[in-house]
This record gives sequence, structure tokens and C-alpha cells, in this order.
Amino acid sequence: MNLLKRPLNPRYIASFLFLLNFIPAILLINEGLFHFDSVVLAQAVEKTFRAGILHPAVRGRYGSVIIDYIASFPFLYAGNNADYPLRLTSVLFHCASIVALFLFVKELFSSRKIAAFSALLLSFTPFYFIPNTYGKEHGMALFFFIFSLYLLQKGLNKRSLLLLGISGIVFIFSVTVRESMIVTAPVFILLYFNPGAATPGPKASLLRDRLKLRSLLSFFLPLFLSFLFIFISYLKNELFRALSDIGHPGSSPFLGLFSRNLSFALKDLYTFLPFMIFLFFAAGIFKLVFRRQFFLLVFLSLWGSLIFLFANTQGYFPRYLDVVVIPIYILASFALSGLYNKSRIAASAVLAYCLLSMFIFMFPMLRARHYFNGEKQLALYVKERTEANAVIIAMDKAPFMEYYGKRKALTHPMLDLKKIDEFTEGLKLYLARKIPVYLINAGVNDPENLFKDNLFNKFNVIPVGQVLTEDYYRAEMSLSPYYDILFKVELKQ
Repeated sequence: MNLLKRPLNPRYIASFLFLLNFIPAILLINEGLFHFDSVVLAQAVEKTFRAGILHPAVRGRYGSVIIDYIASFPFLYAGNNADYPLRLTSVLFHCASIVALFLFVKELFSSRKIAAFSALLLSFTPFYFIPNTYGKEHGMALFFFIFSLYLLQKGLNKRSLLLLGISGIVFIFSVTVRESMIVTAPVFILLYFNPGAATPGPKASLLRDRLKLRSLLSFFLPLFLSFLFIFISYLKNELFRALSDIGHPGSSPFLGLFSRNLSFALKDLYTFLPFMIFLFFAAGIFKLVFRRQFFLLVFLSLWGSLIFLFANTQGYFPRYLDVVVIPIYILASFALSGLYNKSRIAASAVLAYCLLSMFIFMFPMLRARHYFNGEKQLALYVKERTEANAVIIAMDKAPFMEYYGKRKALTHPMLDLKKIDEFTEGLKLYLARKIPVYLINAGVNDPENLFKDNLFNKFNVIPVGQVLTEDYYRAEMSLSPYYDILFKVELKQ
């Protein structure tokens, strides 16, 4: 822990944090894109390059399309696809987000130790590190969110109206990368009223300075106008689709503050994080109370309470906790820094144990997927075993079939007999035009067997072969390989 000696320049710490994350991430980067959203993002980037017009990814996410387009442009211009540059960009933004957290916490607490400990703990969090090796946008979204907090706190500390304005624009950009970041707005806005900014003068005068018209306009006007622009442009409709329960693909309605998913999320935190972190987290809360740093306590509590929003959605996955875990790490680091002041060896041992335990947890998954991307291999197998003009019924695997398998993919309707019947009649038209139709086992999402019954009544479904693959749904939790079966669909005679 010589890194944390006072004479060391923060730039060296930031560089160390970046390299500490970059080296294992690039060495263990996934064999390919390993999520529905990642593949759709790659398709949007490539369509944008070909058409010269900005194309949307899942739920818009135009910010991620713009960033990845810039990163992918040299590869696309050279005739390659966006696969590797997307994964590389995901890794780079993961590393950048760790540095951003260090900078923000350093501004917030005026302590390099607390900042470095917080950044180190986030570095190897499995449900954050793993998705950032296969092209997900979490690292990019978190970078812009944390960087906006850093700019805001820096602006408060320096009394810079320019930084206050830029921070709001950067925050809204994080929403264009991942729309769910909009729920962090109360955290961002609350920070503006931080009375403990490291600026000379009594706290009362600092608060009065924040309430001056020029300060309020400098902060809120860019924030409001940026939000209004994206809300009118596309976000209104996308948020409605995401939060409604009207059966729209990709919808993830809110289930209430104390749904069953909340218990799953708490269990996931307990599973992923070493128990010692929770002990220091509790100690950090008591330490803030003892020091009467009530604003920081309220600020971090509000931030942590976002678990009630991220966890209580129908489509909850452990990676949604990446935002929520940060205040836990900051409070744990606050307490750990106290231990470090008393015993560097003890604090270093605790930190090393936490980092190693999290890295050891995720290492087998990272190593396996570095050589084997199950979704990509399934698509390549389908490409090998089917005709070039074939169509594949693939549901959530559809983007993989199109991107890696170079086959047209179909998704069947669910729970609507009329639409299901229209879909299967459409399959007859394909076959009548000599277009082969195939089905993968994972391409059936049929809770009441309505689609299966209709399909088997009209067609012969003949096994062609099977291949080892893996689902991407809970890729942060464990390896989940299985054999998927490819079927050929033929008209009954």
C-alpha cells in the first residue's frame, strides 16, 4: 500500500487503477459479444456507418451508439465489423469509471486513501467487471454518471459556474447511454446542495451562494435543457415501453418497493461481496454519525436506496446493482481508512482479501468465456448447418443469428392465438418460396405451449443436431453451459 503515502501524486494512483483493471480485463476479454443489447448495439453502429444516419440501439441509447461509432470507425473503415471495438470500448470505459470514482471520492472527502480504497473495491466487483468484458454499456454509463458527480463537486469546491453547467450535460449524457440512469437524478441534484464543499467560508454562506440566481441557472438550466431535448427526441416513448406491462418486448415494469426481486438482490449482494465489506460499511455509517457529517450520510443513503428501484423491476439482474454498490464501498472505505491510519498492515490485508476473493469468484467465468462464447458458437453452428437463405426462429437469440450466423431470424408471438396462427401461416409462405425454416430450442418462449401446439399441428419438426452453448441472462452469477438443439421445420404431407 505504498501507493497511498502522502507524497504520491494522484495521477500515479489514477494510472495504477486504470492499468490494474485494464490488464486483466483485456487478457480475459470475452470471445465475442455476449448479450442481446451488445449485439444490437453493434448492429446500430454498423448501420450508422453504412447509412451515415444515427441508428438506435436497444431503447435508443444513442449516447452509446455515438461513442462506439467513434471507437469503431477505423475498424469499420478498414472493412472489419464492430465486434472487437465494442468489447474494447467496454473494457476502456470500465477502467475509466474506476478512475472517475477515485477522482470523485477524492473531491468529496478530500482523502486519497478513501478514494483509492473505494475505486479498488469497485474494480473487481463481479457483476460490474464481467459485463464490461463482453460489450455491455454499464461501464460507459457509470463513467459518465460518476464523472458528472466529479465535475459537480469540483465545481462546488472551485466555485466554477462553468463546471456546474457541464456536469449537468454530462449527467444527461449518461442517460443517453443507459436510460435507467435517470433514476440517479435525485442523487446528482442533492450533491449540488452539499454544504461541506472544500471551499473557504462558513457553510451557511456556501449554501446561500448555491441559492443565488446565477448559480441556480448555471446548474439547472443546462441540466433541464439537455433532459428536455432527449425526452422529446426519444426518451419519453422508450421509458414508457420499458416501464409498462403491456407486453412490449423488453418491458421491465416496476413491481413495488418490496417485491420478491428485492430479496434476490440482497441475496446477490451477499453472494458477490465479501462479508467483511458489510462490517466496514456498518462501521462507516457509525463513523459518519459520530463525526456529525450528516449531509454525506443522507447523500450516500439516498444513493444506496436506489436498490429499491433497480432491484424491483421485472427484468432484474445482478448487474443492475453496479450503481447501488458504490455508496457501500465508499462507506466501507471511510471506515477502512481509519483502520489504515492505525495499522497499515491490517487495512492492507483486509483490502487484499476483499479484492482477491471477488477476483477468484469471477476468474473461472472470465477465463472460460475468453475462449468460448456460447451465444456466438451457437450462431456459428447454425450458419454451418443451414442454407444461406434460411430463416431461424430464435427469439432472444435473434440478434446473434443475424450478426454471427448471417441468417434472417424470427421471433414468434406469445399468448395470442390469433397472432401465433398468423405467424405459423407465414412460415408456410416461406416454405412455399423454397426458403428453409429452422428452429432452435432456445427460440421457443411459450409459457402456455400455445406456439408449440400450433407449430406441431401444422409442421414436422425434425432434429438436425445439437451444440454446446451458454445463456447470457445471468452471466455474472455462474457458468451455465447447455446443449441447444437445431430443428428443421417442414410442412406435413
